[in-house]
Amino acid sequence: MADVKEWKLYEQGKDYNNNLIGEASYYENIDTNVAFYNGDQWRNSKGKNLPKPVFNIIRKAINYFVSVIATSNIGVSLEQLSMNDIDDGKDGELKLTEIVNAEIDNLLEKFGMEYLQREALTDAAVMGDIASHLYFDMSKKPYRGLNDNIKGEMCLELVDGCNVMFGNANTTDIESQPYIIVIGRAPIKQLQKEKDSIKANTNKDKLEQDNDFNFQAGDNGKIEVSDADNGKALYIIVYERTDKGTIKATKCTQSSYIYQDIDMGYERYPISWLVWEKQKNQYHGRAVATGMIPNQIAINKTFAMHIYNLMRTAFPTLLYDKNKINGFSNEIGAQIGIDKVAGESLGNIATYLQGTNASSQSIELVNQITTFTKECLGINDALLGNINPDNTSAIKVVQKASTAPLENVKSNLYHWIEGIVSGMLEIMSVNYGVRPVVTKVKDATGKEIKKVVMFDFEKLKNIYMTSKIDVGQSSYFSDDAIATELGNMFDRKIINAVQLLERMPSTIPDKQGLIDELKGDIIGQVPEGTSQDPTQVLQTGVTEEEANTMAQYVDALPQEIQAELKALPDSKFESVVKQMMMQDK
Repeated sequence: MADVKEWKLYEQGKDYNNNLIGEASYYENIDTNVAFYNGDQWRNSKGKNLPKPVFNIIRKAINYFVSVIATSNIGVSLEQLSMNDIDDGKDGELKLTEIVNAEIDNLLEKFGMEYLQREALTDAAVMGDIASHLYFDMSKKPYRGLNDNIKGEMCLELVDGCNVMFGNANTTDIESQPYIIVIGRAPIKQLQKEKDSIKANTNKDKLEQDNDFNFQAGDNGKIEVSDADNGKALYIIVYERTDKGTIKATKCTQSSYIYQDIDMGYERYPISWLVWEKQKNQYHGRAVATGMIPNQIAINKTFAMHIYNLMRTAFPTLLYDKNKINGFSNEIGAQIGIDKVAGESLGNIATYLQGTNASSQSIELVNQITTFTKECLGINDALLGNINPDNTSAIKVVQKASTAPLENVKSNLYHWIEGIVSGMLEIMSVNYGVRPVVTKVKDATGKEIKKVVMFDFEKLKNIYMTSKIDVGQSSYFSDDAIATELGNMFDRKIINAVQLLERMPSTIPDKQGLIDELKGDIIGQVPEGTSQDPTQVLQTGVTEEEANTMAQYVDALPQEIQAELKALPDSKFESVVKQMMMQDK
């Protein structure tokens, strides 16, 4: 059966990848990187009798990088830049942006973005790049099928970089591409069901399974379950920009279409591209593992030869005069008879052949390679946690400085997430229609509650929105460090007891009850008819002696400084004066 015309684009993409310059082909490099990360670091080794130790610095380095980058809490907020003359930007009591932000948050939670970003970063570090692919699945029933009028769900999948091909392979700019190909393998029954569900599909031929898995990432990607009834087939999805500026899609196997030239209505490609390190004039990124493999091999081989030398020399060979010893036994406590000539040394009858000790320089070399590799990668003791600073501020400063080499990768990650959010907005505006959204609002008492609102997502077609990535650095402080820092601030009277408890980790039993009791006690201390903030009562807990000392200090200051201090709010006056007194000491 003849190939479909789009299959030629796939073959061209493979040719491009195979033509990339390197010691091995692009696909071989991917397989090697994955194998080394997984610990298979003696593949194709010819030293059969040589020990094969593995000291996997590649995996440790990549895992550290990912943990440092991905431990931050990432949130996405949308801002409306423009709208048409009819829409007022609101829907009932909630702003349009609040509703869309709520749906974005719901989807990111559904996709498991906290986990997905780690998986994506790991794949990018090992293989160089990774893609996210958004699509709208009409076969799925949202809200557990409770509303028959609402059909379809948005889905997100990660696609290996070797399974994504750009029409213009010399740039990573997604929206400038003439076409983008997404490649995958799926059970033949699943593909056939999808094909049969397309009503406009006049081609009713049956799809055929294949074994075209040689260009999948890693050794395990080339192993599948052998099942004649439930085999798999390779498929490609070709996204292409039409003359109208919208995106059309074609999905096919090598010889048959599943669907063809369907105008999706999107103005953006549903693809977001993440590279670990950008390379000039090509869309593939450079992986961390690629540059570390030669060093990893040197470390493993040096250790292997050192171990082999010890195996050969740790137990020396016995030499004996067979004319004087009739057989030799290694049995413990065994008696051995010899014919000894008077005055002859036992060393002349039996002795051990001592081997040459291995040079200590081999171990020193391994340590130097490991140290220099870590330094070149920007890994230091602060990043590894091998420091013991005296305070949490030092932890924050040192860790932040140690992550400076990863700022480019962080920027790539945030750009990737922004691309995902832009694709989500595009699919919402085209495929969602009117559907409920779970939002968070505050009731009359200020308590946050969940509220379900109906919203017509088609309104988004005429509204331009920009996404902003908000990053909360949660990795700097553990719960113990937070508690210690807050305790120090309370001791210095920078915060009061209520502020302390509100910011403490949630391990304190009945924390809210303590806060409510404190606030109740404070309200009882505030004289009637005053406008004083009840929480400020806890901040004025100074002795009479301290108050007199502060007053004498202020009275001794120049008049202009006294005037500035007296202009401060009561809540700040005490802390500023105390700070000035400490500095003068």
